[in-house]
Amino acid sequence: MKKLLLATVFSLASIAASAQCDCPPPGDWRKSWVSGENDLSATEVRQFVVYGDPPSIYIAVGGWKDQTNPKGTAQIFRLDSPDGRWVREVELNSGAGTTTGGLARIDWERTKDYQPVHVSTLVAATWSGANAYVKNPSDGKWYKTSFGDGQVRAFGVHDDKVALEEWVFAGGKPGIFRGQLKDARPAGETPVLWDAQVELNSVNLPGSCSGGGRVMGFAEARGKEFAAICWDIYVRRDGLKSGCQADQVRLGDTCEPRWKRFWSSGLSGGESGLRGLTTVSFEGKQWLLAGSEIAAAKIFRVDPDTADSVVELNVDQSLDNVFGANSGYKIIPYNSPAPLWYGPDGIGRRIFGFESWLPGQPTADFSRKLVNESQLMLGEGMFFVRNAPGSFQLVHIPRSVTPQPMTAIRDCVASPFPGECNAQGQDCVLYCGGFDANKSVTQTPCYAAPCTVPPLEAVPTHNTGFIVKGRIAVPNSATAAADKALVPEGTEGER
Repeated sequence: MKKLLLATVFSLASIAASAQCDCPPPGDWRKSWVSGENDLSATEVRQFVVYGDPPSIYIAVGGWKDQTNPKGTAQIFRLDSPDGRWVREVELNSGAGTTTGGLARIDWERTKDYQPVHVSTLVAATWSGANAYVKNPSDGKWYKTSFGDGQVRAFGVHDDKVALEEWVFAGGKPGIFRGQLKDARPAGETPVLWDAQVELNSVNLPGSCSGGGRVMGFAEARGKEFAAICWDIYVRRDGLKSGCQADQVRLGDTCEPRWKRFWSSGLSGGESGLRGLTTVSFEGKQWLLAGSEIAAAKIFRVDPDTADSVVELNVDQSLDNVFGANSGYKIIPYNSPAPLWYGPDGIGRRIFGFESWLPGQPTADFSRKLVNESQLMLGEGMFFVRNAPGSFQLVHIPRSVTPQPMTAIRDCVASPFPGECNAQGQDCVLYCGGFDANKSVTQTPCYAAPCTVPPLEAVPTHNTGFIVKGRIAVPNSATAAADKALVPEGTEGER
């Protein structure tokens, strides 16, 4: 089976293929799992997390729009070794439209009484209500907390050094909820004490997103906590509540809103707005990076002190150039934060998986998926690699790796397994997964242009989730060193 790598670099950097570990060469992608294998089923693969000692890869999956199970199923799978099998970690719950909304590892530094600790917990969320699940390290079991109607889509953690309180945030709709690590964490209960009241009600905030003001991401930069809501970024004002309401902070003698609008992208429309809020390094300082969900998609870099911003990548224009046609509506990236990966030169890079509609006739033979007679979207698996500020590389996973169109790369993660990295623990194999049901219980693969109706035949949305693994070629060290804008990135914002 012939496997190809399409790498398009939107800079002058060249691509060098230099394998430094005992693993596949760059461009050699292969299947890790497809839905239906190992008695595991999912329509969508949504978000990866590395957790544990020794480490395992956890993946949040969902059965959204599964034609054989309309209510869907929210599950988490786990991989313990590169030669092992994906297994079911937990099935969270079922309900109308249920799927996993988010998954994250929270590295705690303080307990509720602000005592120092070094404890990590896994947190997950579902759509069938605003629910948060926490895995208790004491017994390995998952414990549910419900905040009522809505959904949770993102998690963050922040140490409020003014109030001497460390909080985990669960954001989605109707807003931002918060919790603290209990001082005692016995088996049989959740290790996190959640506050039932919202710290920010996002439903009625200004904005034009049809998703209704969902919180889509958190990031910490220069000691401040930020949240992406519709087309705006909000900043949290630290300090004690001191008699103020749950969504307020006492500043001097007055009670002020806890969260304040900090920056606006200037875009409007779409369903979710800003996506993938992330902290990166630029010129020796922490900056915010955010993608977007809209046809005219862009990736922005924002100064967390001044709110000055630049467009690092015009995604719409870049994909139009690649396809030779209008690329339509886009989601880039799906999750927050955008994954961090280190190449063979040790330089930190961000991964931006995406989905793109493709209504125009592409010049190349790209596969597409037909949702209905007027909605065509890319059926290939692609993601951008941010090699340096303003320097992005497009990686194309061969369509032959999976039995059905990939449609979307929703997330990637660098392998935590030593045999899949070089001696320095870098240049690791990437695990990527995805598919997007796009609110439809049928899909129509279309591998030949043009896509016409008929004679295309729709097939059920079922067993469409996938996980693939492979390595990518990146600019060589000499080229990277010559790029003055390129600076190493740490893991700020990824506690």
